[in-house]
Amino acid sequence: MRIMKFMKKFLLILFIFGCISQQPQNIVVQNNPMPSSVFCIAQKICINIERAVTPLERQQGLMFRQSLDQNSGMLFVFDSTNQVGFWMKNTLIPLDLIWIDENKTIVGITSNVQPCNSNPCPVFDSPQKIRFVLEVNGGVAEQNGLKIGD
Repeated sequence: MRIMKFMKKFLLILFIFGCISQQPQNIVVQNNPMPSSVFCIAQKICINIERAVTPLERQQGLMFRQSLDQNSGMLFVFDSTNQVGFWMKNTLIPLDLIWIDENKTIVGITSNVQPCNSNPCPVFDSPQKIRFVLEVNGGVAEQNGLKIGD
């Protein structure tokens, strides 16, 4: 019974999240019955995502992954809108960091960030306060014509 109540609340939150603005949204998160979700950006690309929602999931991110399937990525979801920084410690593959604000609009793209081979690793800061970060294979943003404002 508790699981059903949780699922109803979860689905309601997802519905509200998708309807926050009356303006058409360029970024849509669609839930599938599968363990992953599909994240579409400005009708340019749809990406199979894993979500990093908890502090532990966000800390782990894509560390130690040998590869990332084409059109796959990880969506980091933060509890509130903030300035954040990412580093590539223990990340083995080049990634694009797509910075997304609370309005679900791309506000920055850090392209083709290479794995960290030094200590300390450089930190890549969001260009402004954001709510989400999408990590995809390096070069995906450029290959699909993603840009600030999408």
